[in-house]
Amino acid sequence: MAAGILAAMILSICTGCNADKARANTESASEELGTAKQQKMSSSQDAQEYSAQYPTMEGTAKQEPSGSFQVTYQGQEAESAIELRHCEQVYDADGFRIYAKYIYWEMVPETFPSEQYVLYIQTPTEEIQLYPIADFIVDKEQKMLYTKIEGNDGFERVQCIFFMEENGLSQDAQKELFDVRQAQKMLCDAFGKNGDTASAFSHVTVKLTETKIGTGGAGILCGETGGIEKATGERYYVNWQIDASGGGLNVTPCILKQCDSNKDWKLFAESSRMFDQIEQGDWSCVKPIEGMEYLWGDSEGEWIRMDVNGDGLPELVNGWDMSGYDTSVRKMNITYIFACQNQTVELVYTDVNDGMEFLYIAGNGNLVYEWCVSGGPCMNLQRLCRFDLKWNKEYLDTLVLYRFPEGDGMDPEYYRENFPDTFGAGGYGTYYLRERKKTKEELADNADGKYTVREYLTEEQFLNAYEKMTGWDFYASQYMY
Repeated sequence: MAAGILAAMILSICTGCNADKARANTESASEELGTAKQQKMSSSQDAQEYSAQYPTMEGTAKQEPSGSFQVTYQGQEAESAIELRHCEQVYDADGFRIYAKYIYWEMVPETFPSEQYVLYIQTPTEEIQLYPIADFIVDKEQKMLYTKIEGNDGFERVQCIFFMEENGLSQDAQKELFDVRQAQKMLCDAFGKNGDTASAFSHVTVKLTETKIGTGGAGILCGETGGIEKATGERYYVNWQIDASGGGLNVTPCILKQCDSNKDWKLFAESSRMFDQIEQGDWSCVKPIEGMEYLWGDSEGEWIRMDVNGDGLPELVNGWDMSGYDTSVRKMNITYIFACQNQTVELVYTDVNDGMEFLYIAGNGNLVYEWCVSGGPCMNLQRLCRFDLKWNKEYLDTLVLYRFPEGDGMDPEYYRENFPDTFGAGGYGTYYLRERKKTKEELADNADGKYTVREYLTEEQFLNAYEKMTGWDFYASQYMY
């Protein structure tokens, strides 16, 4: 999708906002599509405000907001309306109401951006729609709305909108805080990178984390920015704070702290105490995650402690043993990872829906991500990985096996079109590939703009690489072979 399409934001007065039209046009099948994202935005404070606004009478249901709107993009209107009662009301004060709905591809025409938010704003004088919005935060104290507008390369700009109590909202109330070029400069300045700041980093991303009150009562927006250095392929992060009213920007580089069991013995002792508590089923020391309350206190599975991000401090890992289930080796599939951070414990990784793909601890202690498909064609992917300081998985090396058996009923033309460098190159058979990080020499002449390179392997090379990655014999550890 073109950058212009993804970056566009429509700010317009909405029409056709009535409940009768909504009932005629809205399909019931799409009503609950945004539930998971709505839970992410909900809070106990929001629930209390909603209850205060719509009190319940004995024997009757809560009053719900009436009306609807239709998502509009580049002059085109989506066919089905979105009822306000199916949106998350994220702000309601002084005559201003803001509703949010997470948009899935089934809800809008295929030319519309999906997997993003639409915000519908009612002011004392007008009704406004903002779309597409990659992320947002409402600062209720300062009466400001912060939005992230996403582009092809992570994001293009971060903006804020001031609530104007008397005149409603207008374009004049909207202010750009920074864009992708300024984010690249943040990274260069923070880590002392020289050269053209606009081209030093790629895959730039931004995350809005929280708002807080600054000196003199000013509203402060906090977030983080990350990017891959083109010269090395390494990802860097910065934390930032910005005063939306004054424009002051404070940037701090993110560096993984190395912990020492002797110097930091209090931290090691405290984390061990809290990990003991978690293993016994008491998760009261864990920072809560809204929408995942059903997990709290789950003490099933096996517990081990190991350093999974290289900072020297062990994390608490929960998993289940697959030995005797589908392989002859002891493979521990990871369900949870807890990390001790800032005097508390956070659940930094969760996978409670293991199936064809999962993260496991190999025989030699490495973390490996696996994805297996048993047909169309048979595929086995193994990625050696680690976690970075923001708890994102970083892939260090990848091995892939494709098997195209004759007589499997699949259309050869489909194989040729979708697997051009395997079946398209040699037809039926088994293919062994490796995807590794490029060397500095390869990055210096990075014509394709990628940070990895794909290579063909022989069966022997593949088996040796797998044993080095996991400590196991490939055929003994895979139930499909």
